[in-house]
Amino acid sequence: MRLIRHIRAFAFSRALVAVVAMAAGLAVAVAPARADTPDQLQFTATSLDGKEISGATYAGKPAVFWFWTPWCPYCNQEGSFVQKVASEHPNVPFVGVASRSDQGAMRDFVNKYGLNFPQIEDSSGEIWGKFGVTWQPAFAFVSSNGDVDMVKFGDLLTEDQLSDRVGALR
Repeated sequence: MRLIRHIRAFAFSRALVAVVAMAAGLAVAVAPARADTPDQLQFTATSLDGKEISGATYAGKPAVFWFWTPWCPYCNQEGSFVQKVASEHPNVPFVGVASRSDQGAMRDFVNKYGLNFPQIEDSSGEIWGKFGVTWQPAFAFVSSNGDVDMVKFGDLLTEDQLSDRVGALR
């Protein structure tokens, strides 16, 4: 009789542990995105070098998103100084978001300008759409509190203007 009680107690404790473990697993699996993540940063994409990039990585800190195409003359003009500005501001991550071209041309553009910050291949235009970008080039300056300030086609930035905007991000 005593042995049966021990077996039942052991079985009950194992079952309880299993239920708690499953509940914890479900809680992790259905955890919502951070409440402070702006809608624009709620994406997962693949970089030109095949790495997965989550926009939520950039929530809660300043970041710069640069929207470009390899055939755009203005993007080529900016390409000559964007990497320099990114290097001068190592605490502000830069992310390139390329679209409207093939991956080979995108990679050639990245190599031409020595861009060493992440470059997202956005052939579907989904990320461009999240930021309201309809033409290139464009910049999105994301502050640490989630505010997004856009500079779109028609308001081209010089190297000094870009550096000043990045330096002012908090």
